[in-house]
Amino acid sequence: MEREILFRGQRTDNGGWVYGYLERRPSAIQMPDYAGPWYIWTPPVDPDDFGAYYNVDPATIGQYTGMPDKIGKKIFEGDLLRYTGDQDDNTPYRVHWRGMGWYTQHENCMPDRLDTSRPKDWEVVGNIWDNPELLEVTK
Repeated sequence: MEREILFRGQRTDNGGWVYGYLERRPSAIQMPDYAGPWYIWTPPVDPDDFGAYYNVDPATIGQYTGMPDKIGKKIFEGDLLRYTGDQDDNTPYRVHWRGMGWYTQHENCMPDRLDTSRPKDWEVVGNIWDNPELLEVTK
């Protein structure tokens, strides 16, 4: 089964999130200071549209895991998940790429492979950039 290749990144101009395809362009001397080498291209939505390029902060770029959570929200690298199979577990699990697969991990624990066959067991509760306070709960 093929996985949809999609990226997310935080725009450098207004801090909003943008979803699309990742592109890297080398910097040039004549480029303005605000223009960086990482862009996300959003595809056109109608025949008269050409799509758009957005400069994104490279530290916030995350790839789509190919798996939605229990309500259908796409899970990206850097997302924080809650395991819904155990009502007593409110620990946020961070999604990251490791070696050859997607993993979840929370502080003081070994990483576990993200089971993409069981999306109903997970709920996206935030991400590491917008919700860093969720990580502090476990400290």
